[in-house]
Amino acid sequence: MTGISCPKCGKQFVGKSVGTHSVKCGLTAADLFFQKVNKDGPGGCWIWTAAIKPFNGYGHFRPNYRDYNAHRWSYEHRHGPIPAGMEVAHRCDVPACVNPEHLFLASHLENMQDCAKKMRNKYGESNWHAKLNEGQVKEIRRRFTGKRGEISDFAREYGVEETTMRQVVRNVTWRHLL
Repeated sequence: MTGISCPKCGKQFVGKSVGTHSVKCGLTAADLFFQKVNKDGPGGCWIWTAAIKPFNGYGHFRPNYRDYNAHRWSYEHRHGPIPAGMEVAHRCDVPACVNPEHLFLASHLENMQDCAKKMRNKYGESNWHAKLNEGQVKEIRRRFTGKRGEISDFAREYGVEETTMRQVVRNVTWRHLL
């Protein structure tokens, strides 16, 4: 099993023990951070090579036993504290990128609007909440006539809530299939 080496003394580590050693050897959080960054990523991205959160693809960094998203730590390291209520968004749309030049501050609403504008939202079958697939949605829309009770009937047939079915037939959801 390979690990990482201390950039000051060269000692090899596997797992979390480098954190304890870093204090003894005088390593800073920045020393540890940049040891886990590949600055040769596509499009100028600096790719985080250590722990990645599987549900969102963001890097995870834990200097001095405090948890950070790696991109947030990188932003703060270069630009200073993140104001309350602000998020760190990516220009490059690469969650593992920690290049501070690719990061910018945005409110949650601005971040979500940027995400939607760039079509980064999980939609259709790629959304893990999806109960239907594209074929079913196309079939439902093809069969839908608008007569009374039809939404309830379709909801029962496909095993979803009436609200879900109403959103499908009104093109609120699955809009990419229009």
